[in-house]
Amino acid sequence: MQTTVVNRRPVLVMAAPGMLRVWDLRRRRPVHGMRLACDVDGRTLAVASVRGRPVAAAGDDQGALHVWDLRSGTPLRKLLTGHEGPVTALVTASMDGRPVALSGGQDGTVRLWDLADARKPGGPLIGHKGTVTALATARVDGRAAIVSGGWDGTVRLWDPRSGRQLGTPLMTASGSLWGITTVSAAGQPLAFTGAHGPAGLELWDLATREPRHPAPARRDPVLSLATARVNGDAIVVGFNRSRRSPGFGSRDAATGEPVQGFAVDQWPGGIRAVATGTVEGRAVAVTGDAEGSVSIWGTDPDKPPLGPLAGHVGRVWAVAVGEVGGRELAASAGDDGTVRLWDLQDGRAWGQPMTGHTGPVTAVQLGHADGRTVVASGGEDGTLRLWNPETSEAHRRPLMGHVGRVWAVAVGEVGGREVAASAGDDGTVRLWDLQDGRAWGQPMTGHTGPVTAVQLGHAGGRTVVASGGEDGTLRLWNPETGQAIGPPAALPWPIDTLAWTSADQIVAASGSEAVALAITD
Repeated sequence: MQTTVVNRRPVLVMAAPGMLRVWDLRRRRPVHGMRLACDVDGRTLAVASVRGRPVAAAGDDQGALHVWDLRSGTPLRKLLTGHEGPVTALVTASMDGRPVALSGGQDGTVRLWDLADARKPGGPLIGHKGTVTALATARVDGRAAIVSGGWDGTVRLWDPRSGRQLGTPLMTASGSLWGITTVSAAGQPLAFTGAHGPAGLELWDLATREPRHPAPARRDPVLSLATARVNGDAIVVGFNRSRRSPGFGSRDAATGEPVQGFAVDQWPGGIRAVATGTVEGRAVAVTGDAEGSVSIWGTDPDKPPLGPLAGHVGRVWAVAVGEVGGRELAASAGDDGTVRLWDLQDGRAWGQPMTGHTGPVTAVQLGHADGRTVVASGGEDGTLRLWNPETSEAHRRPLMGHVGRVWAVAVGEVGGREVAASAGDDGTVRLWDLQDGRAWGQPMTGHTGPVTAVQLGHAGGRTVVASGGEDGTLRLWNPETGQAIGPPAALPWPIDTLAWTSADQIVAASGSEAVALAITD
């Protein structure tokens, strides 16, 4: 919501589904409502003055900018288009005496619009690796600057005239940014940034590009979790992004206390993914790291792991385990756009790399279709792909529906059918029938940011889909109807990964902690 003045009256402008409303704050009654042909997000609503007329601007989920005359309640001009995907941030300002709007999108770009004549003064400002979530303006070194922040954890300064980036990005301590406010104090341009993360609020000197106050010591977030049964006990094993230590390690699923599960003391840092399985009745863990290596670990601290197994170029984003042709295998997915299989007994590569994704592969699982094992993978190209592990060939055409990266994949059975669940940058969870490759029902919507974790499991005697995202919520869904089950559970930080420990308990990695949640009716 925003406040402004219309006909000398203070008003409140609010965005609602299919409607823009203007309220008279003195009389506490609506002035008028504008019906919209699309939904706009209240977080991308801003007000300005164009040639003396008060206007409201808002971005929609199709990448367009709408501008309305607040006096008459009518559109001021045609749609302003350019973003590829939803508009996720919007502010208005005056530059060189002209009213402008700054928009940021899920496509990672920042765009500048002249509201007086609907021109785009230049091309998109490109630099963020992911969604742009916050925008502001400031005067730095005597000239106007655009300040932007995003889910990549960076703050970037731009010259609005040339479109060039000013200096190197500021790296925040908290990760994904959600807000930026700029002020001038004693002639110095400052920026407050707000984020999900241990540091939370940070203060920056934009002239020196340095933090005004040191950020709190950062604890690396837990990025990977898996569950296993070792010596009859249920354990959770997880790792953070640190290259110096494993961080989380093995914990008792019931108490959360550290335990001697896998050979924890030998784990290297930089692990991005972990999965567990069994070989001849013995528990093993498979890890993928930032250096592109896969390793297979047992529970005997005196026995070295199998690996590092080389093959990927760039980081390994995801690993999974399953059985193919009577052999226990691990699947790995990496930055190089390939999916690879490894024999859990001897660590040898199994078959040829599976290629087809047009960018990094960020999710992988093994499931069943047509009575045989299939590998399901999701990637930055927004597709879910099924592979025949026996031949390394595509099992069928790519499954398309997500807009943006697929962050997570899970497989399981719903209503007697083998299905895959996928979670993506577009904030949706989708189900796919592995038998025919068709979408199963409607997308599950509710998250307000990328969905980064998904699992299929059982709770209360029924199959459920669990999802977690950048918005810090854990949500349960009925896969038969696509409807949410109960209210979401709100955690303090974004959720990176999920793992079931039992039929009615799930563990979520949120920030630097792993939180066990009991699922009740």
